[in-house]
Amino acid sequence: NGVEAKLADDGELLVKGGIVFKGYYRNQEATASTLVDGWLHTGDIAAEHPDGSFSIVDRKKDVMITAAGKNLTPSLIENTMKASPFIKECIVIADRRPYPIALVQIDFETLRVWAEKAGLTYTTFRSLAENPAVVKLVNDEVQRLNQRLARVEQIKKIKLLTKELDHDDGEVTATLKVRRAKINETYAADIESLYEEQAVSA
Repeated sequence: NGVEAKLADDGELLVKGGIVFKGYYRNQEATASTLVDGWLHTGDIAAEHPDGSFSIVDRKKDVMITAAGKNLTPSLIENTMKASPFIKECIVIADRRPYPIALVQIDFETLRVWAEKAGLTYTTFRSLAENPAVVKLVNDEVQRLNQRLARVEQIKKIKLLTKELDHDDGEVTATLKVRRAKINETYAADIESLYEEQAVSA
């Protein structure tokens, strides 16, 4: 169909061909940054497969760069962690940081069943998330799933959220997509303490 696609050095998907638009209406600056030599810079980070197809991994603007200059794709790490039945939500923090850490929301329903079988007593979401046995279980899950990731992508420390992320608090959108900026702001003290703890124990 006359469409070419390739990956830029940073993994961004570039597309060329008849389907590509001619530019933004009366916005030369935006056009110049999006269309370069006929290649449309999609803003998507993609992975190329042996059969020549591509799959979108993340938005380029969401890619994080660690203090050491390593590019990380947060959604790849987060989705790897969410393969655990005990992890409902995972928010990776790594931008301009020495290594990735994560805020984790437990899957309350799955853990409720697990806790009852294990004979743990709890009363609320918070008391379940703060139970040492639950903290250990989720930490073990993160360590297990870390093995699927490159060393630089592996989560070094986690903090279990003591409540579910809430649309009313602006933490997620109406479609339950995490608002990273809001989470970073709300949990700033927790995030800093995770990095400080590591520094003390290192």
